[in-house]
Amino acid sequence: PPILSDTLLTQVNLWMSIAESKTTLHYDAYDNVLRVVRGCKRVKLFAPTENVAAHPIYSKSTNHSMLTISECQEPKPTFEFIVGSTTALFIPEGWWHQVSSDPFTVAINYWFDGLRPKLVECSHMLPYYARVVIEELVTVRRKAQIQTYISQLREALHQNGLLPFRDVSMCGIAAFIAGHPMKIHLLVCSPNVYNVCLALSTDFPHVWKNMLLKEANVECIEFLTEAWDDHKSLLQATELEKVEDYFETIYAPFTSLEQQTLQLQLLQAKETFAKAITIQTISDTLGFSSPNPPKAA
Repeated sequence: PPILSDTLLTQVNLWMSIAESKTTLHYDAYDNVLRVVRGCKRVKLFAPTENVAAHPIYSKSTNHSMLTISECQEPKPTFEFIVGSTTALFIPEGWWHQVSSDPFTVAINYWFDGLRPKLVECSHMLPYYARVVIEELVTVRRKAQIQTYISQLREALHQNGLLPFRDVSMCGIAAFIAGHPMKIHLLVCSPNVYNVCLALSTDFPHVWKNMLLKEANVECIEFLTEAWDDHKSLLQATELEKVEDYFETIYAPFTSLEQQTLQLQLLQAKETFAKAITIQTISDTLGFSSPNPPKAA
């Protein structure tokens, strides 16, 4: 095609189907232009971020999913296209796709190099690239996991009639939270968590201490500490001049020893959460979540 006239092609393939057919879910290590000459193809595309039960990277089928053709009908694709006669579709390198063909369909696809050759050009840098990529994947997944957790928690509190708060003043919200068994869950779903933390630490210091030292789970700690680390949003919400003033207030109910204990607990909780996310990310990305993983000899 004219659009590829200046592109160095890696491979050109001719596909012909006599009967209706479907491929398994897989990705290619090349950028791909699929052009239908006759008939029709339906292409389901799944982003590389989707968990599609990939074969382990040590498998000969590393670029294929373990999902059967029928199982591929269940997950919702990121995109779905119908490619008719004389039309074409660009499928980016690394994107999972399943292709269905009508009877007597003829198509040509053009493979050309994407990002992979550049990535593996300097072999001594591969461990660094791997660490950077996994680090970024974990960061994205941590944020997504917390957003999902808070969203589900907020929905559950709505269904139980605990949200929205009847008294929306910071003192009113703090008082309601202090008197309820689900304190920490109500806190992280508060409309202005920064100011509610200030109100709790000032008006209900003993409740505040117990919430952080004894009641907070790893997800709530991850949410709170990430919010506290966003100094710009913190100062905008509280209208304080210095971040130090905020932390001085929320730590005021704690003795020096309790502050040390709390900081250690917060750090351990964040590391526990991050470790779990990292393990799951590696498992999903590298295909180690196989139902029957091989045992080491």
